[in-house]
Amino acid sequence: MASVITVGSQKGGVGKSTTVLNLGYSLSRLGRRVLLVDADPQSGMSIASNLSRRAASGLVQILRGDADPLAAVTFARDRTLAGLNTGIVELEDAFFLEHACRNGGLASIFRALDASFDYVLIDAPAGVGSIVHGLLAASHGAILVVRCQTILIKSLPIFLKAVQYARQTANPQLSLTGALMTMRDPKDALDEQLSRELQESFPASVFFKAQIPLDPVYEIASQRAVPVARLRSALEGARTAAQAYMDLALEFRERDEASHAGGAGDEDTEGLF
Repeated sequence: MASVITVGSQKGGVGKSTTVLNLGYSLSRLGRRVLLVDADPQSGMSIASNLSRRAASGLVQILRGDADPLAAVTFARDRTLAGLNTGIVELEDAFFLEHACRNGGLASIFRALDASFDYVLIDAPAGVGSIVHGLLAASHGAILVVRCQTILIKSLPIFLKAVQYARQTANPQLSLTGALMTMRDPKDALDEQLSRELQESFPASVFFKAQIPLDPVYEIASQRAVPVARLRSALEGARTAAQAYMDLALEFRERDEASHAGGAGDEDTEGLF
């Protein structure tokens, strides 16, 4: 059964779509079968991966019964990575998607794709609207993307409350997979201070140890519609930027496997037998 993970944020412009694309690609390099789902009406992830040009159908067409879930999926060349876009063409499609999410139409789609993938990573729209609630109701976990700016940090509890609300009202199995700090600039004193204060405000397990640096090479990769790891290694910063997401993929995989094993960690283990 695939692990369905919604990647969200309270505010836009924090690297959410970049994270879905690059985390998914890194997991596929580790041998996992990964489906990237663009559920954001702005279609950032689809544009950043060229999916919007290749896919004729998406979530909207599946929800309307006009397309089969697996047939609407577009596979990359090596078949370990695939994408599913929103299918939004007209404004009415966006309204339809909101309505379908509000009425719980997403869970059946993910169940239909379950056997074909190990991970389903969903790029959610920013905020906590009906689409986000519908995604959380159909997911096993959520990744919160955070940038260390005062106004963004102050909005952090809103998204955490949205996860809690979805768990209480629609999906008791939902958990917070982790919070990811993006666009980190260690040379910025305020950035470092906010990062430290934020991590001290929550249990250590909330935040991923991996952090994503502030680097223009991610924008270059987006312009070329590829994950940063697909850029030529000679391009300055490409290798370091790609390694940040590989580190995240390794940590994410460990957390996911631990959760499927019942959540036992080293502190719970007294011995092999």
